[in-house]
Amino acid sequence: MRLATFHSAGELLVPGLLDRMAQHPDVVLETFDEDVLQDDFAGLAAEYDVVVAHRSDDVQPPRRDGLEVRLLLREPLDVALPLDHPLAGRDRVTPADVIDEDWIVPPAEFPIDRVLTALAAQARSPVRIVRRTTHLPLTEKLVARGHGIALLPRHTTRDRAEGRLALVPLADLRAGRVVEALMRPDRAARRSVQVVVEALVAEAAAYAG
Repeated sequence: MRLATFHSAGELLVPGLLDRMAQHPDVVLETFDEDVLQDDFAGLAAEYDVVVAHRSDDVQPPRRDGLEVRLLLREPLDVALPLDHPLAGRDRVTPADVIDEDWIVPPAEFPIDRVLTALAAQARSPVRIVRRTTHLPLTEKLVARGHGIALLPRHTTRDRAEGRLALVPLADLRAGRVVEALMRPDRAARRSVQVVVEALVAEAAAYAG
């Protein structure tokens, strides 16, 4: 059974998934990293049995004709700030509070970038981008050292954030990403795939909401 995940979903879900799969020694699970544009995950279903994909939850889902889709979780996106930032102690911040900051962002058309587009529209001002990267640990280090702020996925970042950076919810804007499992119907019918997907759903349930 071949499973593809984007990097941060792999970090969040794969260790616990492998723990769960120890109960199914007859299923051989191989995992692969695939971090692509939001609209390109569907194409990966031709190469893998299951593809864990993400999308911004404030836009229409991309076309995924002929695929089965299983919701895993919605992960909120928080504003990541250095601990000594004036806004770091807030319960929430608004788009207007943070729009004039230096931003560290993923490439265009990644789900987090689409939320930033909505943030800029609400604040009626462009986002000032100083760096682009898909590597969340690098983003966290840059934020912690005061080289900018970022939108980061709450559950994925929370453990590493403690004592290093502040995660503050964003008010007045629905900021999150939806994580889903995509698969072709013929592969979804296989017992091995069903076992892995149910284990993924169970693992994701710890973070859902």
